[in-house]
Amino acid sequence: MQRTAKAGKPSAQQSKQDRRNTAKQLQLAKRRALVEATRADAKTPRVVAIVALSADIELEAIVTSLLAASADEPEASSSTSTLRQTIVRSGARSTTLQVLTPAYDDLHGALDACAAADYILLVLSPTVSVASPDWGDTFLRALLAQGVPDLGHGLRLLCAGAIDAPTRKSLLSFADHFFPSAAGKLYDPLAAGERANLLRSLCESVPRGLGWREERSRVLTEALEWDGDDLLLTGHIRGRPLDVNRLVHLGGIGDFRIKAVRRRAE
Repeated sequence: MQRTAKAGKPSAQQSKQDRRNTAKQLQLAKRRALVEATRADAKTPRVVAIVALSADIELEAIVTSLLAASADEPEASSSTSTLRQTIVRSGARSTTLQVLTPAYDDLHGALDACAAADYILLVLSPTVSVASPDWGDTFLRALLAQGVPDLGHGLRLLCAGAIDAPTRKSLLSFADHFFPSAAGKLYDPLAAGERANLLRSLCESVPRGLGWREERSRVLTEALEWDGDDLLLTGHIRGRPLDVNRLVHLGGIGDFRIKAVRRRAE
C-alpha cells in the first residue's frame, strides 16, 4: 500500500530536496559575498605612498619610471604637489592610482601619507645604508609603531637601481629586521619587467586595511575650494560611512562641523 502526502503538506522527499536547495542557495550567497569582498574596485582610486629611506634617492625619477607603464600621463592634482593621479591599465581593467610622495626628512608628512595609503612602497638605496640615528631608521621605527600592513598585502620594497647578489642579500637582511615577512622580494622600479609586475600587483591585488584605521571614516582630499564661508572638500570616503552629525578633523588645522555630504557626479 503506497502512502500519499496530505494536501498542502510536503512529503519527506520534498522536504529533503528543499533543504538541499536552501543549503545550496546559502552556499552560493556566501561565495558571492566573498567574491564581492575580495574584488578590487576599479572606480575607487588606490592610494600609493612612495617613501625614500636615503637622501641620495631620486624619488622623482623613480615615480616617473614607475608610472611610465601607465596608459595615461600622470596628472598632478591642484590641491597639493605631493599628490598625483594616473590611470593604469592591467589587462582589460583600468585602475586609478593616487601617488603620494612625501619629502625626505619630513617625518610627519611621511607618516601621514602612509596612514592614508592602501600600499606603501619603501625605496632603499643600493649604496647608502640606513642606520640609527638616520632619518630612514627613525621613520621605519615610527611606522612600525603607527601600524603597517604586512608584505604582500600593502607593503612593497623597492631598490633604486640594479644591484648584485651580495647587495640584494644585505638589503633583504636589513628589511627582514623590520619586516620579517619580506619573503625575499625586492623590486627594481627602473627595470621594465619588474616595474610591470609591481604595477600589476598594485592594480590586481586586494589591499588589506589596518584595524584602527578601518574603524573610522577618512577622506584623502583630492581637491578643495571655497564657496563663500564654506570649504568644499572632494574625495572618496573610506572606512566607515561618514556621519554628517559628527565633527571632522582636518590634519594640522582642527575639528569642524559638517554642513552636508553630497555625491560627486562622475
